[in-house]
Amino acid sequence: MAQYNPEGQCVLDEPLYVEAGIRRICNLQAHFDIQSLRGLRVLETGCGTGRLGEVFETAGCRVVSIDAREEFIEILRKRYPGREAAVVDLDHWDPAPLGRFDAVLCFGTLYHLAAPESFLIECTRLTDVILLETIVLDSPWLRCLYESDHEPGGSFSGIGCRPSPAWIIGLMERHGFSVQDISSPLANWGGEYPSVYDWEPQHNGQWRHGNTFLRKMWVCRRRSASALPRARMEQSPAQFESEILPLLLNTLGRTDLSGVRILDVGHSRDDSSAALPSAGALVRRLSLPGAACRAKGDEALDFPASWLQTEARAFDVVVLRGATELGYSPTAFLHLLTVAPLLLIELAPGDPEAEDVLRTLDRAGYCLARQRLRGQGSEARALLAFRLREHAGTELRPLLVHVHIYKCAGTSLNRLLGMSFADRHFGHYPLDQGPFLTRDELVDLVLDRPEVVSLSSHSIRLFPLIIGNRLPLYVAFLREPMQRFISYLTYWKKRYRASPESLKQYWPADCTDLSLRDMAAWVLNNQPAAVREDNLVTHFLTEQTWLDAVGGILKLSDRWLDRDSSLYHGFEPIKLALATAVLEDFFFVGLVEEMETSVRLLREKLRPYGLHLLDIPLPVENVSREMATDIDWLNPTDSVGRAVLAFLGQDLTLYKRFRARIRSRWLNC
Repeated sequence: MAQYNPEGQCVLDEPLYVEAGIRRICNLQAHFDIQSLRGLRVLETGCGTGRLGEVFETAGCRVVSIDAREEFIEILRKRYPGREAAVVDLDHWDPAPLGRFDAVLCFGTLYHLAAPESFLIECTRLTDVILLETIVLDSPWLRCLYESDHEPGGSFSGIGCRPSPAWIIGLMERHGFSVQDISSPLANWGGEYPSVYDWEPQHNGQWRHGNTFLRKMWVCRRRSASALPRARMEQSPAQFESEILPLLLNTLGRTDLSGVRILDVGHSRDDSSAALPSAGALVRRLSLPGAACRAKGDEALDFPASWLQTEARAFDVVVLRGATELGYSPTAFLHLLTVAPLLLIELAPGDPEAEDVLRTLDRAGYCLARQRLRGQGSEARALLAFRLREHAGTELRPLLVHVHIYKCAGTSLNRLLGMSFADRHFGHYPLDQGPFLTRDELVDLVLDRPEVVSLSSHSIRLFPLIIGNRLPLYVAFLREPMQRFISYLTYWKKRYRASPESLKQYWPADCTDLSLRDMAAWVLNNQPAAVREDNLVTHFLTEQTWLDAVGGILKLSDRWLDRDSSLYHGFEPIKLALATAVLEDFFFVGLVEEMETSVRLLREKLRPYGLHLLDIPLPVENVSREMATDIDWLNPTDSVGRAVLAFLGQDLTLYKRFRARIRSRWLNC
């Protein structure tokens, strides 16, 4: 990747990078005395052309700068001939030859690394002070996702990372460092890629809010041998039970807990709170061994594990809390407790085992019903309610999920759903978001809108059996692929001039004047593969299903894989079979060519679920039929027509399969 812009200027000398450096240093100087390092050694990691290191040199520090790109180090040596500098790949480095440092500067480096954990661990061995700044995930959980990163000045390996603050703080604390968050508005900057440090958490698992990057800045200092980690904030029994009560009532859909049997497994506590019994619940408390004392009415957990598993079956709700503080593995207890219809679990999002707990529950057949987050940093706590799917299946409220495949009458169906359900329908068509929703984003989207009964979106490319606390009814329509491809071309002939530049770049400038044949040839020969293939139905239905599966196995973000990687292309040989399997699991698949009949049948299938589509003609939306002329070339004897038919080959097979099945099952044709 070239590190120079078209004018021959180093990308790191562009105004955006210069402003970012100034803003970050201003914030650092407001919270950390750089002069305290006068005469001391400072290591500048991921230095680029060394501009940040200049601030420390001016303060009298002895700076050593390292970066993976030789061209950056060459520029640095010309600008700062007296500075020690070296080419070092921070994903694969041995810092021992560099010696000890009094401080390590890591600004704008971590998120460009494919091995952030090993990098930070090496930094903790070099120094007692680490000045750290990076892009982060908006998540209270201990997570680090990986992303493709080929931007100029970006990752040397092509893979970067997006850690959560909890992930960074947890790692630093485990290696003997205290962490001071010094993020403030002083560090914020705008422009083409705005970044903020004083952002409000939304816990959506994203590293951007809209088009704004989320960042954090910390001063990390080694704790003295006598210093102890700060004790976690304890919550009184009354506070805890007062939080459980509304969560239970909301999850169960009740006004009281009369007759509800609750097994409360956790650390010892007094019995000052009677919130649950006063609401009518029958509560049995079991204290984990190791608690200082047992409260009146508690029983010691000094019985065989098999007894606990048998006992848990007799309860409607099992509550587990405080296990981590006592040195127990929550995951181990979950294997014994995943027999109750409802589990309430208290977790510390920054606990390394939190992710294992969530995976264990998913494999055990539980779905997240409610969640409540409180506190920040090391004091953060999450109270989560999980339902067993086999118990929840008939109780979960249905959600019609319209998987809006491009150019398949989806705009018209979205309009019908809006007319039928009014403000209980949600059309998810953001202009500032990527082309698909991750699994976590889809769950958050649904949990944040409990009133919604139907959802339409181009961005739904994963199809879980349960979404949060809802039972999804997936609906899609298929269209004859050649007609769909022509509709795709005519749409852009009609809309090209009014489209944003970010989309115009994928089409020829004389788009509106070209014939459909010439447009088709241009698409096949010039359009980027990622854009071209996204309009294939087989690709639309399978790409994210495949990446989600691979990411789940490898514990990676489902957005990180390069299109050139063998892992990415592993689904190519099975794309048609995978698309077929996906559609066979859908609640309803209709045909655009049989739209009136398909909508009538969909209306009938939805009635038992309490979802009533208006019995009105389907609104006609977003059509460009008047431009679909002169398509005689779309045949095997024409070179362009032959190429289009080959491109649409798997879509044609998929369509024919489902047209036959749909007609035989529902249309009686």
